[in-house]
Amino acid sequence: MKRQCIGVLAVTLFAGPALAADLAVKAPVYKAPPPVFFSWTGLYIGGHAGGAWNTSDWFFPDFGTATSHSASSALGGGQIGYNYQVSSWVFGVQGDVSGLSLIGQSVCPNPGDNCRTEQKWIASATARLGYAWDAALLYAKGGAAWSHDDYSVINAATGVTTEINSGGGDRAGWTLGGGLEYAFWHKWSAFVEYDHFDFGTEKFSTVSPNTGAFVEHLNVGQRVDEVKAGVNYRF
Repeated sequence: MKRQCIGVLAVTLFAGPALAADLAVKAPVYKAPPPVFFSWTGLYIGGHAGGAWNTSDWFFPDFGTATSHSASSALGGGQIGYNYQVSSWVFGVQGDVSGLSLIGQSVCPNPGDNCRTEQKWIASATARLGYAWDAALLYAKGGAAWSHDDYSVINAATGVTTEINSGGGDRAGWTLGGGLEYAFWHKWSAFVEYDHFDFGTEKFSTVSPNTGAFVEHLNVGQRVDEVKAGVNYRF
């Protein structure tokens, strides 16, 4: 009996590990890493280029006469802004400025003269609201706008400027627009955008460029549309 017990014990000691090795080992449970989403939150700065076109409506209240002309131009400039993302919604503010050369003219009510408008730059400060699908952002924007225009009356026969606007041509108005932006590489994104600007009707006085003497009153209504594309770098 003693020998039988020793034999059973020996079998158990040497056969146990072998039997345990034959048992299936349970594989560890694989957990996929959490998805990584692009975040639009943060400061950004960038540049843009595109095209713009405007309409200038002139009215001479002293005589009850009017004329109108349009122009188109390339534009280029820069922008800076900040976004804050909550779930898929993106809230932001942006400031941008563009240089351009919108020069248009038409025959004045006096057929011997040409009425000319030259718009040199345009700027805006806007609030933005967007909806993001990961790295794609669809947004709308709106806010205040500013521009600088020069108005002149030119003798059609001689090309001599006979009237210019006094007091400078800085104007203020509003803008609405929207666009689509896509983050294509790390901190870089590209966008396309359309904006409409309305500067209302501004009252000016024209003066002689030689003497500074008053000539007549002038009211000018100004509207601008632009399409631009650009890139932003995010900090």
